[in-house]
Amino acid sequence: AALADFARRDLKARRVAVLTNASLKNSVELSRRFIERFRSQGGEVLLELDYVSDTRKFDAIIGKLRPLAPDLLFIPGGPEDSAALMRQARALGLKTPFLGGDAWNEDMHVLAGAAIEGKSDGLFGLKENVIIGKLIPAGTGYWVYHDRGQIEGGAAPEVAALEEPASAAPE
Repeated sequence: AALADFARRDLKARRVAVLTNASLKNSVELSRRFIERFRSQGGEVLLELDYVSDTRKFDAIIGKLRPLAPDLLFIPGGPEDSAALMRQARALGLKTPFLGGDAWNEDMHVLAGAAIEGKSDGLFGLKENVIIGKLIPAGTGYWVYHDRGQIEGGAAPEVAALEEPASAAPE
């Protein structure tokens, strides 16, 4: 419900389209609650469509969205499918803003940024960052810096300068 409030109040969206990943229970529930709350505030849901997690081609869905010209596209899917959808939407000329749910975590920031630019990202280092709990090079650009020899000891120069000197880890 908070996302619907944000869409209406802060983003001033009046007309939205909702694309739900039917494979994800959380996506289905977020969509249901968003639609219910958005409509209760006088908003119009122009289109509700479902897709499944392994969907990689969204051109038919995007083709249905374009003539409707929604103010906002609500996509409470996972990071991979949402990023693919956004990349294809931008490539096909859809300029509608996107809004998503809590699955749009740190992975999503990296994936979406790369996707919107027409690139891909293997998220090298991202899982290690979460597991190790310290800054390490991750995401788009890592291998560029690595190959140029600008990364030493597993950390980019600007990151290494921020870290405390490494101490021996207890066994």
